[in-house]
Amino acid sequence: HVSFADEVRVNGFTPETYGHQIRSYLRWRMIPFKLLTQLAGIKHGLFVATVDESVVGFGIYAGRKRMTLGSLMIHPDFRRRGIGQALLIKRLRSMKSRGLYQVNVNVFESNKASLGNVAKQRFRLYEKVTVFEKPLPSKGGHLSPSAQFHELTREDKPLFEQLEKQIFPERLEVVDSLQNSYFPPRASQLMAWMGREKSWSRRGEQDGVLKGFIQAGCSAGASKGFIGKPVMEETAVLLAAVEKGTEWVAGQGKADVQMSVSSDNKELNHKITV
Repeated sequence: HVSFADEVRVNGFTPETYGHQIRSYLRWRMIPFKLLTQLAGIKHGLFVATVDESVVGFGIYAGRKRMTLGSLMIHPDFRRRGIGQALLIKRLRSMKSRGLYQVNVNVFESNKASLGNVAKQRFRLYEKVTVFEKPLPSKGGHLSPSAQFHELTREDKPLFEQLEKQIFPERLEVVDSLQNSYFPPRASQLMAWMGREKSWSRRGEQDGVLKGFIQAGCSAGASKGFIGKPVMEETAVLLAAVEKGTEWVAGQGKADVQMSVSSDNKELNHKITV
């Protein structure tokens, strides 16, 4: 009965599919989930708000070194009573008590209530992004005959680490490395399997020269897939990589594909068709 967040709906979840996913973890999957998060080095917390012993809202956080605040949902009958702010403060205090002192959160520009809550806790704006979306199957148009994409191997890991530091030195001071997403440890792979999540990762080359890395993913409960954060600078090769990832998402039977692009990347914002 908790109201459904736009930040979750936009990713292709319905209240029913998202509720099923949450309930599955809170029942029999919760014990193995806790064990796997520990093995994967993931710290997390989930807090609920109750009124007269009824749940009226909840909020989560998770991460490795740097935490991310997850969805905050409040029953519409109990909004504007400070419950969202209280859940935010509860999560921040929990992280502090665990020695976790850096946290980020993604908020829609239209979500004035959440923006007001995080502003009160002195969050600062790090990055603005535009979420592009298009229906599948895609008509294509960006494939480059000279660009090639190969499955990742463990030998690619040091190359990934070096390139990520080269492209995103400031980003790595705010959020965790993407390394565990592109090269997930065994525990993370099992967690993805439990959550019915799939991913596709490739190394991009042009004329035999490494150009970067691209990733796509989807969840069984969502109607949409996504292109993950690419570690790649050259726009022409990146557009071809996005098209490859889009083809994979379409092959998973998804209706749409999404990609978030930093507002600072004017060239990609102009040329992207996702």
